Amino acid sequence: MKNISILGFCLLLFVACQNSTPATSQTMDGKEFFGEAFTPGKSLTANQLLSDMAGKESVPAMVEGEITAVCKKKGCWMTMAAEGEEDIMVRFKDYGFFVPLDLTGKVLIKGEAKEQITTVADLQHYAEDDGASQEEIDAITEPKRQIHFTATGVMKL
Repeated sequence: MKNISILGFCLLLFVACQNSTPATSQTMDGKEFFGEAFTPGKSLTANQLLSDMAGKESVPAMVEGEITAVCKKKGCWMTMAAEGEEDIMVRFKDYGFFVPLDLTGKVLIKGEAKEQITTVADLQHYAEDDGASQEEIDAITEPKRQIHFTATGVMKL
């Protein structure tokens, strides 16, 4: 009985410690989607989103842009370029899907944008996920106000 308990515990530990969950995609009308497939509609550039957010707490939107980074551990976040601004941090609703670790190029994202303060701990965590050196991680000492986009779906363009 004791051996079965130990075996069960080891199996649970092995499953719980898996580091990566593969990104799963679906195809609709020849386009590859991660998360929820959606019908493309009127989209904004990252800079247009920033303008639309002026004075608003949150903005539902479809945003087209260039990926600048993807979490190198799981694909659980990515950043999108915004001209002259900080990149937009894109995370995935309810941690419900991931993107490939090597995803590059242009994407269309659907979801909701909010302006938030990103804590030092979170910034350091993202830097670690992105493969930064310990010196670079330790240099992060101030929180940052930035746009966070919670995506329900990502379409590769």
